[in-house]
Amino acid sequence: MLANYSLHGTHENLGKGVNSRLDEIQAAVIDVNLTNLDADNTRRREIASYYCENIKNPLITLPKEHDAIGHVWHVFVVR
Repeated sequence: MLANYSLHGTHENLGKGVNSRLDEIQAAVIDVNLTNLDADNTRRREIASYYCENIKNPLITLPKEHDAIGHVWHVFVVR
């Protein structure tokens, strides 16, 4: 119900909702991307590790390394 504009029946909305349904193209792209997820996460970990080891400028603040196995570094904020 929430994924369909909170519709209940034909024209009755019971609350605020969104249209979060995927079309076929979005689903196909996500399906392909999910097959590469483990490799993509591994590559992001490698890149984050390289940055943490090689960026030594004292004026730059890097994110702290968390659990290296669990963190996928989808965002690497450099301050």
